[in-house]
Amino acid sequence: MAAFGKVVLRNCLTFSGRASRPEFRCYVLAIYLLCFAANIAVFLAALAPTATVHVPQAVNTLIFLIFAAAGLAGLALLLPGLAAASRRLHDAGRSAWWLLPAPVPMIGFPVLLVFLLARSEDGPNRHGPPEPWTGAWLACLRDRGRACGNGPRLLGPPPTMPRG
Repeated sequence: MAAFGKVVLRNCLTFSGRASRPEFRCYVLAIYLLCFAANIAVFLAALAPTATVHVPQAVNTLIFLIFAAAGLAGLALLLPGLAAASRRLHDAGRSAWWLLPAPVPMIGFPVLLVFLLARSEDGPNRHGPPEPWTGAWLACLRDRGRACGNGPRLLGPPPTMPRG
């Protein structure tokens, strides 16, 4: 959720720079969790009228308010989502103009998805240097914790093979 706060609060309208894959993944996961919670609320509100034959006006108003809140939340998260996607494309070495073909049926979204899931470019590119923690985090995982400093390994000791 820290990456979600970073993307939405600090970088909500920042279309320049780079966003690593873990940062973008955390943002997408947080959005999916918010949408899941909203869908549960809509389902529960829609389920309430089926218990009685007569649907009271208050339940209809509640359903309308939940749909209106979901629509406003979607509009509020549109620009931060576009900004995060453009920074993610920058991190992969692509231009943010690759967001434009996304609405094209059958072609746009799969191409954009491949670009969003692509590996980050090593070192600085035309959009700036990579975030400093990303490379250290990946090196830490790759080296089983040895690159994370002088402390104990984060992922435990290496497995030992039985002799004999």
